[in-house]
Amino acid sequence: MSGMLKKEDESEKAVTLEDQKKINQFSRLLNEKLELQSFLSVRKELLQLYEDASDELTLAEDDEKVQFAVGDAFILTAKDEAEETVEQCKTEIVRTMEESQKEYDKRVESMTKLKTELYGKFGNVSSCSALKMVIVRPLCLQSRTTGLQDRVETHPPHPSPSHTCC
Repeated sequence: MSGMLKKEDESEKAVTLEDQKKINQFSRLLNEKLELQSFLSVRKELLQLYEDASDELTLAEDDEKVQFAVGDAFILTAKDEAEETVEQCKTEIVRTMEESQKEYDKRVESMTKLKTELYGKFGNVSSCSALKMVIVRPLCLQSRTTGLQDRVETHPPHPSPSHTCC
């Protein structure tokens, strides 16, 4: 009967300490991956804002003073100075995005390797409840990643630049 489970499918395989370490490592990598995803998303939006500001600055007259936001305040500054600052910020954002993308790719590669090893030992995820918690859970978490953006903005996975424009 094809509807009945085979004898070996009914029993759960034992999870060794090494398996548990791999599961825990996978879980940590997953959390880091989600944080990096959110960080990249926020930086992408910020880059778009700076590109829009750069486009607006090209419309201003050369000798005109422009308002430049510094925190919650606006200051009047020369157009050239504002353009230079915006370009520096864009460059810094692109640099941090490239670094973060490399870190993201490393996490994905490591997760793929671990997932392959764990699936090799345990086969179907339904045969191991510990794996199910870690591997199936990302579907639930991805809908909640938008709430992480505030945390990512204030606590990025690696040091943020020292100047405040980025």
